[in-house]
Amino acid sequence: MNKELAYWVATSAIPGVGSATFNYLLRYFKRLQKFWEAPDEKVNKLKLDAKTREAIIGFRQKVDPKIYLQAVYERGIKVVSLLDRDYPANLRQISDAPPVLYYKGSLLPQDDLAIAVVGARYATVYGRQVTEGLVLELVNAGLTIISGLAR
Repeated sequence: MNKELAYWVATSAIPGVGSATFNYLLRYFKRLQKFWEAPDEKVNKLKLDAKTREAIIGFRQKVDPKIYLQAVYERGIKVVSLLDRDYPANLRQISDAPPVLYYKGSLLPQDDLAIAVVGARYATVYGRQVTEGLVLELVNAGLTIISGLAR
């Protein structure tokens, strides 16, 4: 396991820290462990809005990155970061790629051809039927279907 992974996972969990802020922190500190060890005074000098700085400081006071990562694993959740060779190659190409992905199951080579299906919580009967038919056709064409199961 990469020594930085716990810091990547914990940083990506900070409310208000998206890909752009994450990348800014990584460029500024070079290693996210240094970011977690930096005094609050240094965080307050970062070129971030006050709300984000407050969220960062509050989160760092409450969360130990290694314990946080362990809790993720205990829930049966796996993690892959931009540092890992298993990170999806196509996703790595975009400028604001998520630094950390969470998943259950296995990452398989055949999953390189995948599509995410996003729906509505309260879909109509017709909407469900159309989606099921479309998904079945995609599966039969060899695509892996990804669902976030956001509920």
